[in-house]
Amino acid sequence: VKIITEVKPVYITQTKRLTTTGTITKYVTITEVPIPTLKVDRTQEYSNIIAELRGKIDEYRDLLRESNRISDDHQKEINTLRELMKRNTA
Repeated sequence: VKIITEVKPVYITQTKRLTTTGTITKYVTITEVPIPTLKVDRTQEYSNIIAELRGKIDEYRDLLRESNRISDDHQKEINTLRELMKRNTA
């Protein structure tokens, strides 16, 4: 995308039969420059995304710890039941 910075007619003078001089517009020059790309500072946006992701990681880490604790409790209970079964069968 470009911005038009100048529109300038180009005149050509012509003389007809040495008595009449006329100036006509032959063409128009248009000067354009590219629009500078706006650099958006997304530092704050990225910081917010990172903070949100860290929060989710902490949340999942807590869920994993809780799941591991429950699994360990179940494993202890299974081991206790196995020990009781061994004692009763022996």
